[in-house]
Amino acid sequence: MRRAPRTKRMRTSIPTLLLSGLLLVGSLMAGCRGTSTPEALTPTSKPLPRPSPTRVLQGPEPIPTPFPEESTWKQTPLLVRRFYLTTRQGRTLLFIEAMLPTPCHEARAQIQAQPGRLQVDLFAVMPPEEAVCVQVLSYLSGYVDLTPWLEADPEAQVWLGDQQVPVQEGLAPPITPPTTSPSDTSPSSGGHAMTTIPTPDPKETAWQVGPFHLESARLEHREAAWILVVSGTLPTPCHQVRHRVALEGNRLQVDIFTVRDPGVMCVQVLQPFSGEVDLTPWARQHPGVEVWVNGQRVGKLDSTQE
Repeated sequence: MRRAPRTKRMRTSIPTLLLSGLLLVGSLMAGCRGTSTPEALTPTSKPLPRPSPTRVLQGPEPIPTPFPEESTWKQTPLLVRRFYLTTRQGRTLLFIEAMLPTPCHEARAQIQAQPGRLQVDLFAVMPPEEAVCVQVLSYLSGYVDLTPWLEADPEAQVWLGDQQVPVQEGLAPPITPPTTSPSDTSPSSGGHAMTTIPTPDPKETAWQVGPFHLESARLEHREAAWILVVSGTLPTPCHQVRHRVALEGNRLQVDIFTVRDPGVMCVQVLQPFSGEVDLTPWARQHPGVEVWVNGQRVGKLDSTQE
């Protein structure tokens, strides 16, 4: 009679213990899921990197073909300064030295194989997120690996744009990129012959107006004369440099630009240029006036501050 209550208590406590154990295990599993699920479902904030081309040498950078996502990006021509075909480490490479429109632009190469001809076109693209970028030319030294195409057609001629690419043994010394600024105060030209930059001719009013990529500008006081010396690059050898001068308040605005005869075909190769503009008449009429060239301050026509 006394054992009945004890047996009853044991029977009621076992289900209670089992239920408590199940609740404990369930809470532990829910806690584990709560700590791991958010981490697994959180999307990464970094985009997947684009595959980079394999480098075959030190120095110049490989110029890749356009990536699929760049099909809608704006394309800008490269300002090519030098190009040649050579062989390095068993690879046939097209070397390029050029100027990019801005430091944000990236060079791309489009290659088309035709019987007996390999056509290479170079251009620059800029990622949309870099839409605002400083308008300064950026030096480029790169190469395009043409080995697979020339192995398939060893007799093919390589063309860059509308020019056949010359063959050169070894690597030529790199062109020193411009490091001077528009406010450069380097020594005088030392009497070397400089090209005089004229004003536009009336017959050129219908010609295409192009840019002049200014690299340096300085004022030289030669006895009683004031000379503005500029250097930069032209978009093509067919472009001709012109200037305009206008007085705006206490500023002498000098615009350096280029013109080109639209009826003349020309290769898209960058052309270096150095020239000068005689500002002596302006210095006599407006002594001490500030001189600005293409939006950059160069100095004053004031001999007392030399």
